[in-house]
Order: sequence, then structure tokens, then C-alpha cells
Amino acid sequence: LKSPRFAFVGTFAVLLIMASGVFWAYQPSVTYGHSLYGLKRATEKVELAFAFSPLSKVDAHLNFSDRRLEEANSIMGKPSAVAFLLQTAFADEGEVDLTTEEENNLEKTLDDMKSEVDKAAEIIETRVTEPVRARLALERIEQVTDRHIETLAKLEKRVRPPRIKEMVRRISGNE
Repeated sequence: LKSPRFAFVGTFAVLLIMASGVFWAYQPSVTYGHSLYGLKRATEKVELAFAFSPLSKVDAHLNFSDRRLEEANSIMGKPSAVAFLLQTAFADEGEVDLTTEEENNLEKTLDDMKSEVDKAAEIIETRVTEPVRARLALERIEQVTDRHIETLAKLEKRVRPPRIKEMVRRISGNE
């Protein structure tokens, strides 16, 4: 009699722990290098697998691109302790110095953001056959891209390393 009850409680506890891990993984502060980042990306793959129509896949990719932009902002908003000390001691107001690891993480994150938008555009181009739906989906991409460009312009002003500035310009189309 106690064994089924124990199994139920144990299963419930494991599911609760897993659910809380997924919840925390979706926080913008979970970026490349974070222990929960793999879980975050894995749940996105599951989310994409359950997006059955081409338009729902487009929406999923655009949502993922928004997440990558939030992650980039998180990297810029929370530099490491060493970078923070350098920033407060030597940087101009508003600029952020990043460690090499943070620069690399930011670069990967921004590349992934652009890749998600490109995947959405490719789906529209190859799998959305109805012109009205394709036009609406392209308008959604345009809205997301405009929002990204606006945010990237602010980010470019705050980042110090030239290679990151160049990357931000390239991604936002301002090269």
C-alpha cells in the first residue's frame, strides 16, 4: 500500500523539479555557458517539433530570435565582476566592457538571433504557398526585425570592443 503512494510522491517530486528547471532555463539571464542553457535550447527544439504548420514554425523561430535578443541584453546588462570594475573605473558613461568569454557569448547569441529570423524567412519562402498568409508572415518578420534593429542600435552604443560593434552593425544591416 505504501509503495504506490511512495512512487506517486517520488514521480511528482521529480516532475516538479524538472518543471522548475525548465522555468528557470527560460530566463533571459540563462545564456551561453550557463548550466541550464542546454535545457533551454532542448525545450525550444521540442517547442518547434510541436509547431505543426509552417506559420506556427515561423512564429516559433521569431519567438526564439526575441529570446536571443533578450539574452544579448542580459549579457550586456550583467557583466562579470571584473568587467564591472573595469567599466566603473575606466569606461565612459553607459559603455560596457565585457570579458572575452562574454564577448564570445554575445557574438554567438546575436548570430543565433539572426539565424532564427533567417529560418523563419526560409520557411515562408519554401513552405507557405498562400500569398495572403505569406505576406502577413513577412510583415511579422519585418516588425520583429525593426524591433531588433532598434535594440541593436542601443546595444551598439553600449558595447566597447570594435569586433562586437562591427558584428552588431552587420546583423542590423548597417555595415
